Amino acid sequence: MGKAVYVSVQARTRDLYENERLIKKFIKETKKSGILEKAREKRYFIKKSEKRNAKKRRKNSNSRETGKKNNN
Repeated sequence: MGKAVYVSVQARTRDLYENERLIKKFIKETKKSGILEKAREKRYFIKKSEKRNAKKRRKNSNSRETGKKNNN
């Protein structure tokens, strides 16, 4: 196991019976803060060169997509 990570995410509700709504708020806040994405990225070691290559591939695919949109 890795290091323990302490996270502070708050979701408050006014009514005791709004549990589903509270869960949705909590999920929204965790996605917004990017905690899960960071944890998934750090789950396995990735070499810097692999990260760089993935970034280039994403950049190229995004530029192709925008080019297709502009042509249509």
